[in-house]
Amino acid sequence: MKRTLTERIENRRVKQPSFLAQLILKTYAKIMKKKLHINLNIIDQIPKKGPCFILFNHMSRLDFVFVTLAAKSRRINFVAAYHEHYRKKYYLAFKMAHTIPKHNYSTDLKAISNIREAINKGYAVAIAPEARNSNYGCTSPIVKGTGKFVAQFNVPIYLVKITGSYLTFPKVCSDIRRGKIDVTVKRLPLETVKADNLDNYLNEEFRTNEFEWQNKEHTKWSHKMGMATDFDFILYQCPKCHQEFTLKGKDDTITCSHCGYQAKIDEYYTLTDPLNKFTDISKWVRWEKGNIIKDIRKNKNYLFQVPVTLETLDKYHTYKTSMGKVCGSGTFTINHFGIRYDGDKGGLPFQLNLSYKDIWTIGITQNIRSIFFYYNNEYYHLVPNYHCALKIKMIIEEMQRLHENIWPNFPWEEDLYH
Repeated sequence: MKRTLTERIENRRVKQPSFLAQLILKTYAKIMKKKLHINLNIIDQIPKKGPCFILFNHMSRLDFVFVTLAAKSRRINFVAAYHEHYRKKYYLAFKMAHTIPKHNYSTDLKAISNIREAINKGYAVAIAPEARNSNYGCTSPIVKGTGKFVAQFNVPIYLVKITGSYLTFPKVCSDIRRGKIDVTVKRLPLETVKADNLDNYLNEEFRTNEFEWQNKEHTKWSHKMGMATDFDFILYQCPKCHQEFTLKGKDDTITCSHCGYQAKIDEYYTLTDPLNKFTDISKWVRWEKGNIIKDIRKNKNYLFQVPVTLETLDKYHTYKTSMGKVCGSGTFTINHFGIRYDGDKGGLPFQLNLSYKDIWTIGITQNIRSIFFYYNNEYYHLVPNYHCALKIKMIIEEMQRLHENIWPNFPWEEDLYH
C-alpha cells in the first residue's frame, strides 16, 4: 500500500543534506552574499566536523542563507516548521536537505528524537529558538526551555546573530530590498553560563531591533513596491483617532481613512510622524501592544471576535498557494478564559476550546495574513477576513502573560505593564 505524504515526511531517516542539496544551497548563498551586501564577522569558526548546535535569531524568511554562509563548508540539518514540509515549492528541497520537521510552539517528541539522533551522529543542527521569523523587525522571547535542551548534549553551541535581514525581506510583503545585512558568529561560552540561565542569556545575546539599528547605520534601501506598502498589516491602529484597521500603506505613505492622518516611510526606513509620537516603526507597534495590555487588564469582559476560514493539512497532497486545505469556516474568539473556534470542519459542526495553559502564543504566516497553531499534534491554520493577525497574536500572548505567564516577556519591556 502506498504511503501517505504524512507518513513519508514523518518517517524520513535522519541524514546529512545530500551533496546536490549542499551544492545548490552554497551556490545560492554566494549569489545572495553579493546581491544583498552581506557582511560576515566570524569570531569563532563553526567546525567542519563533530556534533554542534547552531542557534540563530530568526528575522526573515531567508535566514537559512545567512546561517549557511556563516557555517562555510559545513553541512547543516535545519529544524523547520512541520507544515512547511507540505508546501509544494519546498517539499523536494526539504527532502534533499534532510530538514527536521518541528511543530511550532508545541512539544514535539518526534522532533526531539530526530534532533538527538542527528547530534549523536555528529551532525550540525541549526535551530531558531524563537520558532518563527520576526513580525516587525524585533526579536521575540525564545521558546522556554530551549537553553536547557541544547545544553544537555554537552556539545559546542554557536550563535549566529543576523541584523538587517527583516529590513531586506519585510514580512508584510514580498518585496526584496537591498541595503545591508550583518552576520556575526561566535561560540557560546557554556563554561560561564549555567543551563538554568541560558534562556535569559540567549534572549540578551539575540536582542535585536532592526529599526533602531537602522537609525544608527542610516543605510539606503532600494525597493520596488514602495517603502510603506502593506505596513498597515502591522501598523493597524491610527495614532491620531485611535481607530483600528482604518490605515492603508501604499508607496511611501500610510493613510487613515477615518481621520485623514498620514505618515511617511522613506528609503532609509525613516518614519515621518506628524504627531511626533513615534521615532520609528517598532515604536508604533510597541504602542499598539501597550494599548492591548491596558485594555485586557482593565476589562474583565474583554472579547475579540473575527470570522475565519479554517485550513488543515492534507495527508495525501502538498499545497501550492495556501497554507493548507480549506476544510471549514467559523468564528474565532479570544477572551480571558482562552481561545475558541466555533464553526465547521469537513462539513460537520466543530468547536475548539483552548485555555492559556494549552496555548501561549501562535504563529503568523508570511505577509501577516493569517495565523496558525498546533494542538494535540494537529495543525490549525486560520485566515481572518481582515488583516488582524498581529493583533490576535499580541492579545493571546498578553492574555497568557496575565493568567499563566508560561512565556514571559523581555525584562526591557516591563514598563508596558505599569
